[in-house]
Amino acid sequence: MQRIYILVFLFGMLMLCCKQWRNDRHNIKGTEETKNKSGSASNFPFSPVISDIGTEKTDGLKPTGVKDFQGNGEVGHVGDEVTETFDSLRTKAYIALRTNLSKLVDLYYYRPSEFSDFLFENINTKFGVNEMQDFRDSVYAIVKGDVAVLKNLEKIVMHSFGKNEVVSQDYLFESNAYFLLFHFSKMANYLLGIVMHKNGYILNDDNLLKLQDSKDVEGLNELANILEHICLKWENMVRLVKGTINDASRFTTKDEIMERLKPITDLEVIKYNQNCDCNLPDDDMHICKLKNNLRVLCRQLKEKMNKLIRYKDY
Repeated sequence: MQRIYILVFLFGMLMLCCKQWRNDRHNIKGTEETKNKSGSASNFPFSPVISDIGTEKTDGLKPTGVKDFQGNGEVGHVGDEVTETFDSLRTKAYIALRTNLSKLVDLYYYRPSEFSDFLFENINTKFGVNEMQDFRDSVYAIVKGDVAVLKNLEKIVMHSFGKNEVVSQDYLFESNAYFLLFHFSKMANYLLGIVMHKNGYILNDDNLLKLQDSKDVEGLNELANILEHICLKWENMVRLVKGTINDASRFTTKDEIMERLKPITDLEVIKYNQNCDCNLPDDDMHICKLKNNLRVLCRQLKEKMNKLIRYKDY
């Protein structure tokens, strides 16, 4: 009987151990399932850390060894940053060039609100000579269409009227008439028009299109700076020419008028280095020296432009 009790006791202990083992397995399994669902075996108090270091992305169009870093949605490709910065600088330089060129064009074609074409209309009426519009525009450019100055210029031109049997000869052969106006036209064309006319010699449409592809940012900026200097010196030239016309118009005899106009009529417009008889300390106070400076700037602009176009891919 005692043996039976012992066997029953051992059997009970065995059953108890098996039950405990099954409970332990169930708890472990539940923990693993919870971990798989939540991603963590415990309720961790911090948010998961996501690295802000970008991952490398390959692109067959990019140079070898260049990485695209895409951290937090931002592109951090070093090569792209350099390219974007360069393109931005190049674009700004070209825009500055076009902006200063537009200023030059505006100076050439500026006309005040009270402007009218009375000068050449009266020339046509009195002398029977009808000048082309391009010629008229160039004469108006040298005084920025200043009506008061044009009235004084008309006085000077009309001094040649009525001396010859053929009226047109008075205008065409007198030095204070057509030849004076032709001198103004020549100044406007060789000091300003040569730079900015669409079909001109320097910054014409074709050359501007070629400059748009230039990779020389410094060179483009240099062109813009030269244009800015041309604008400033042209303003000074207009001021001096207007003063000369107003001064000459005060006189009544042909000789006195022509003497006062010598600073203009003695100009060798095309020359870069005309010998100027002047002791003034500032070149911008003398028409001849100012003309030389403008011609030099035009030459520098042309040479620099040709260099940029020739080596636009470097």
